[in-house]
Amino acid sequence: MGFLFTETFWGIFLILFGITIVLKAVFGINIPLIKTGFAILLIYAGVSMLTGGDRWFHKHNNTILFNESQVKVNRENQEYNIIFGSGMIDLSEIKPENGIKKVAINTIFGSGVLKINPDVPVIIKVDSVFANARFPDGTNISFGDYTYRSPQKEGSEGPVLEVEADVVFGSLNIIN
Repeated sequence: MGFLFTETFWGIFLILFGITIVLKAVFGINIPLIKTGFAILLIYAGVSMLTGGDRWFHKHNNTILFNESQVKVNRENQEYNIIFGSGMIDLSEIKPENGIKKVAINTIFGSGVLKINPDVPVIIKVDSVFANARFPDGTNISFGDYTYRSPQKEGSEGPVLEVEADVVFGSLNIIN
């Protein structure tokens, strides 16, 4: 909401506020500036979202927003989001070299597929609220949390890929 903190916004707001005071005092015309301003702000946000012309809704390479896409991940310690869209987040190229590497996945009002490499030890912690999360071991959860550990992790010490996933009003399917 960076637009609300610019000189342009406050200049226009103060000019319109002054005009409404003059119209009310001289001509008896009452214009509800706050309601009208809020409505114009919502219209501006909607048009900007649809046209992609505003930095409020700037899409990063790690976010799928109102779209269908695929994100190929090749580095660790990142956060990836699927919001009001659908897509695949491919973690199959990540190979943790030393210790635990973390990746965060958020699926909100969307549908996602998380692709993991079966040869890489992985721990996936999923928190689910009004959602569906399916794991490679056949487990499904709708509410609560579940931790999936790949078979390679059992009894072995070494580099591990740790994924923290939140699924809210959506679905996440984890595949090998």
